[in-house]
Amino acid sequence: MHENSPNNDEIQAFLEGYGISNSDFKEMKPDLYSIMLLDSFDKLRWSIDRSPSNIAAFIKYAKTILDQKLND
Repeated sequence: MHENSPNNDEIQAFLEGYGISNSDFKEMKPDLYSIMLLDSFDKLRWSIDRSPSNIAAFIKYAKTILDQKLND
């Protein structure tokens, strides 16, 4: 989703560090995307109120998260 995203080895090391298996992570992904979606729309709302010059960037981010949530 972001520049310099972690590769598969880095993701695996992260999961292992928290004691999370790949199957556990796959099970958690829908909930994680839901939380990320709520967060992205909250940031968009904040931008509308406090930083109008950044609205386009927050819209793009929210759309990216929404697309991932819908395609998961």
